[in-house]
Amino acid sequence: MSQDNGTKAKETKGLTAKGGTGRASAKTGAKMNGWQRFVKGLAAIPQRIRKSVLNTVAELKKVTWPTRQALINYSLVVLVFMALLAVIVGALDLGASALIKLIIRV
Repeated sequence: MSQDNGTKAKETKGLTAKGGTGRASAKTGAKMNGWQRFVKGLAAIPQRIRKSVLNTVAELKKVTWPTRQALINYSLVVLVFMALLAVIVGALDLGASALIKLIIRV
């Protein structure tokens, strides 16, 4: 038995030498020009948007949402952390301003 390394299988699937399926040339008898590809892509935008929204909804259904109490706790942690950072940045800013004033006086 000879080995064909799957070349016959690729030929029967309709693959072209460039790796495409050749469907556009089979349907229309010629390759699509740039304008036709543009119009086809433009027409596909609503389907792509719909698919994206459906995928987003499906992913949101998989999310484990926190309980009300956990959400309140997480929010408080974030607020305290932000207040602490505001105090630190404010202190650094005051220190830098004082240092600049000392340098300018000299």
